Amino acid sequence: MDVANKSNHYLLTTGKVIVLSVILGYLIYRFDKVGVYDWHSYKTHFNENFLLLLFIGSGIFTAVNWFLEIFKWKELAETLRTISYKTAFKQTLAAFSVAVITPARIGEYGLKAFYFKPAERKKVFLLTLFSNVSQMVVTLIFGCFGLVFFLSENQVFFLKQRGLLILILLLPAVIIGYLFRRKTIFIKGFTLQNCFEFFIKLSIVTIAKVFLFSVLRYVIFSSMFYFLLLFFGMELPVTTAFLLIFTMYLLVSMLPTFLIFDVVIRGGVAVWLFAFYGVSEWIVISTVSVMWIYNFLIPALLGSFFIAKFKPVS
Repeated sequence: MDVANKSNHYLLTTGKVIVLSVILGYLIYRFDKVGVYDWHSYKTHFNENFLLLLFIGSGIFTAVNWFLEIFKWKELAETLRTISYKTAFKQTLAAFSVAVITPARIGEYGLKAFYFKPAERKKVFLLTLFSNVSQMVVTLIFGCFGLVFFLSENQVFFLKQRGLLILILLLPAVIIGYLFRRKTIFIKGFTLQNCFEFFIKLSIVTIAKVFLFSVLRYVIFSSMFYFLLLFFGMELPVTTAFLLIFTMYLLVSMLPTFLIFDVVIRGGVAVWLFAFYGVSEWIVISTVSVMWIYNFLIPALLGSFFIAKFKPVS
């Protein structure tokens, strides 16, 4: 191994150690702080059979949710080259582990790109962007129904004002987007216009499958949230509960932040929303905590294992 290769090897190893240390340190910290009740508190409210049902049910929902994300990434990645489900699994979870410690999930874009050859990396970046945009579009569509319902039943002045502000800012944003459509964004050589052109060149079948997987994922994790609320004692009608869940995901998606703070943001928004309908803070916090453990803690730990074995493709 020559000096340059040794240097790159040591640099990569150092990078892995730093990333893994940050991920594991954060996960340990959050696991200790995520809930206001400890294990013994749960045991005083539920017997072992109910707890077993909680663990098994949450595990099934989580597995389906993540397998749908893996299927979605495999569908997109195969527009470049064929990959196995095992490879898609590894890339998805490793990228998620890095995403949890980077703003706006930017680490996900970088790590996925390094699983591919340098000539393919710009396209991988855009495919990852398309995957996340598809999920955001689904969140916005469902969330709009929830927000309309919530605002029609509750007088929340600042939310209505914020909605008006968004509309006021939307027109200038569209104009700016049009004027700068040929300017470089994200990565060298890509503009808003050629990003759009890249997206529309994807086959109709691929686009349809990606959006189908995004809808199914949304339905799965929303349903998991609902059933956990029921498990912990919520007594709202099913329609009201789901519309509040849709509203929560919409409001959370509008707050740009590190993914590592998702449990804090989501917990605060959820407690505030469900308080309008008399749902106990304990019920909401317990639900958010279990969601975080299954959909963030466990996948991030699994992804950390793949990061330790990560080697960029040259």
